[in-house]
Amino acid sequence: MHHVRASVRTADDQSPQLALKFLKALSDRLKEREDQLEQLALHGLRGRVLHLLSTLSAIFGVIQDGYALIFILIPFSGVSVNVI
Repeated sequence: MHHVRASVRTADDQSPQLALKFLKALSDRLKEREDQLEQLALHGLRGRVLHLLSTLSAIFGVIQDGYALIFILIPFSGVSVNVI
């Protein structure tokens, strides 16, 4: 945690906007992890898979003929880490 504080101070000295971007990115990542933990704790396997597909669709999806197509290669281990 000490490194994070030093990075924020250094960025803050150089540019307040850079420090805000860094904190926003950190906040977004924390929110993603919180959502993942909620999915693991409260939902069954089907719900977790649907949540993963929904998330991937929002990031990588392309809507075509009413369907969201996700063009991304994910190894099975990558899926299992996010679902199980």
